[in-house]
Amino acid sequence: MKRKKLITGIIFVGILILVVVFQIVMSGRRRTIISKPTTYDTGKRGYKAFYLLLKKMNYNISRFERDFDELKDDPSSVLLIIKPYPDIIRKENTGKLINWVKKGNKVLLAADDFNGLYSALKIKLDYVLQSDLKNPEGAVSDNVKFVKDVGVTRLIPEKDEFETLLEDENGIICARIKLGKGEIIVFSAPGIFKNSSIDSDGNAILITNILKYIGKTKVLIDESLHGYNFSKKSNAFKMPPILNLILIQLSIALFLFYLVAMKRFGKPKRLKEDTLRTSTEYIHSFAGLFMKAHTHDFALSNAIRSFKRKIAGVYRIPPDTPDEKFIELLKYIPGEDRGVIESVLEKCRKAAKEKDLPDAELVKLCNELDKIASKLA
Repeated sequence: MKRKKLITGIIFVGILILVVVFQIVMSGRRRTIISKPTTYDTGKRGYKAFYLLLKKMNYNISRFERDFDELKDDPSSVLLIIKPYPDIIRKENTGKLINWVKKGNKVLLAADDFNGLYSALKIKLDYVLQSDLKNPEGAVSDNVKFVKDVGVTRLIPEKDEFETLLEDENGIICARIKLGKGEIIVFSAPGIFKNSSIDSDGNAILITNILKYIGKTKVLIDESLHGYNFSKKSNAFKMPPILNLILIQLSIALFLFYLVAMKRFGKPKRLKEDTLRTSTEYIHSFAGLFMKAHTHDFALSNAIRSFKRKIAGVYRIPPDTPDEKFIELLKYIPGEDRGVIESVLEKCRKAAKEKDLPDAELVKLCNELDKIASKLA
């Protein structure tokens, strides 16, 4: 296989690496442009501002990033679940949460799409045309006259324990469900907690009313249903899809590069530790590589340079002397040695100019240089 094909393979790998780097950069940009509903996110859809607001209001706040069976009984606290990912909610987790609530604990569930928690609580959702909240009524409606773009989702209960806390002409937005000794407050407008919405007057008042109704100063904000689950037995936390894609592409690139390299240089063979190679074998091996690369002149040039250094060390001639000057200086060498050296150097100079020099001829010339240098040294 020619060098041109190897270069093509290297260029292909380089382009693939550039694509991977571009994907990494763009994924970083998407994290800032397309924000996620977590308290870590400072984008428009994140809830970092709500998290900081609770801190400013002197709430004892922390994030919960474990399985629900690791929740500790604490009637003095409330667990906030804001817009969970429906595909992460599992039936067993739902059961664990409900059992925890029945022991006397409290949960605020804010979600505007159907999920496993709503299903377990026997709550259906209705979607209306009006997204603004006007003149609401209920226990958390104090001083709330208008809230812009609160959402189009409304709650439809199927349980008798369902107590309405906030509703308008379009339906129920917030309600309380009694479960055992505890309770779950469901809220169909999680959008009011977003960074882009929390500073609105109507949103701020409604959030304050809900927090006052809950009446707890210790707040846990759930992040386990956003993928931040660090329980040892949990498999909810997975590698981001972009990293999976990058690893797959790099693996393909390395495999293709391996195939190209194997065709270019041949499959490597492990030598035994006691294997000894003669200089002739190494010369013959490199002759094949130089033949494929069409660089016989380079091979001979190196052989001649090595030969001249050995001769120069014996007869005290500068090793970097040009060939013609080197031969001229050989006149000071006594006996037949001068003629032998001149003859072999002339052969090598002529051979280096030939483009289609056979491997055997290249090996023969290199061996001849080696023998003469050994004899004279």
